[in-house]
Amino acid sequence: MGVLHIAFIFPCPLHTLVAGPKNGLRIKNFLVISRKHLSFRSPNSEGFFQILFLSNMKIGFIIRSDAQRKWGGDLAVVQSYRQGLAELGHESSTAFSPFEQGDADFLLFTNYFLDQRETLSEAAMMGIPFGVLAFQENLLHYYPPATGFCVYVMGCLGHDFETDTDFDLELLFEMPHLVHYYGNMPNRSILYNLDLARKTTLWIANSATEEKTIQRDCPGCKTAVIPVAPGIVTAWDKDPDTSFLQLTGLSSGSYLLQVGRLEMRKNQLGTILATRNLDVPLVFIATRSPSYEEFCFEAAAKWRKAPTLFISQSLAARKEGAARVISMPKKEKLPSATLASAYHHAGLHIHPAFQELPGATYLEAARFGTLSIASHWCTINDYLYDPSLGHAELDGRIVYAEPHHLLDIGKKIEQHFGKKFPPLTEHPALKRTHRDVAQDLLKSLSILLTVQSPKCF
Repeated sequence: MGVLHIAFIFPCPLHTLVAGPKNGLRIKNFLVISRKHLSFRSPNSEGFFQILFLSNMKIGFIIRSDAQRKWGGDLAVVQSYRQGLAELGHESSTAFSPFEQGDADFLLFTNYFLDQRETLSEAAMMGIPFGVLAFQENLLHYYPPATGFCVYVMGCLGHDFETDTDFDLELLFEMPHLVHYYGNMPNRSILYNLDLARKTTLWIANSATEEKTIQRDCPGCKTAVIPVAPGIVTAWDKDPDTSFLQLTGLSSGSYLLQVGRLEMRKNQLGTILATRNLDVPLVFIATRSPSYEEFCFEAAAKWRKAPTLFISQSLAARKEGAARVISMPKKEKLPSATLASAYHHAGLHIHPAFQELPGATYLEAARFGTLSIASHWCTINDYLYDPSLGHAELDGRIVYAEPHHLLDIGKKIEQHFGKKFPPLTEHPALKRTHRDVAQDLLKSLSILLTVQSPKCF
């Protein structure tokens, strides 16, 4: 089977000519998809056609309506795709509904764990082909223990939960598996999005581990693994300044650091408990967050002996015991220079998350030579695994732990606190660009995106 590159110019968008399996302009052995797409069919083929992107196209990203409030890294990934597509001469846009993407050639739904049935119905009415940028968390694996951990800690704080046993914090250290007895089951998004799963042309994962989760939840689906580009802080090419030390009053190398939205999945409660007896300041840098942050402040005030600082975009400045909130200036995210300063001057970066895909903060800490306590349950090891070494620890600057094994996390902090490494700049995971990500997307579409042709010509 060969591919012949010929461009036919048509004034109509793709979905006008491909509204169904029997549509499309047939010219002998060619199926012309649109002004931007052409596929070649050999006489012995089974009627499938490869779509080739021969000129610019427009991709519409369908994002959740509460993206600004509840999304952080996921939204940054979407923006990375858009920036890379623009650099390659392709258009893109974001919207909450396919109805707002009428001129798009291809749609990418985002976040498979939302109820997408209405969105699917709208896309069907528009007749635009679509894929899914899934951010496919392994809910079956992490959600029950993550919720169980949170429920148990909140019970120890005195919050009212119906239970036939008492909440004893010490048991959480002695018996980490206890959390499984208190967890909740995840929602059944896999089932109520089953129609979407079956009709999706292409699933995009950002790691091989996420791809396995997708293929488990949608057997036989077409997938592409496209690693994300590191964030703006990772690309910081100036010498870090002392702006973070000036903001907090801390000294260089004296504090533990965790960066990211305060939420159950990121497990800041675990960090607080694992460090409760360490005489080291703990700093959280957190953008807008739900009520979980209040539980974190309460836990830090009750159990942490050393200072705990919350650099918060949403909490008002306050102090209780050794816990203190410092509001971000003007309620805006910290400048990249200040965030780079925070990583550079930290004595250790800690992020024992129940799930991250992959966890950009690990790359950011590695970039500035700061050791990380990472989680086995995140996909960062897909990015850092070196087959010649047989591990994903780089030169020792990444140390892994189970997210709910508090004693082990605490021991590893004591063992590694204060270790510094040279800045990491040449690793492939740190050198990826927005343009690389967009090129991989277009390549995946051209290779994997197929349409069923009519049986006769």
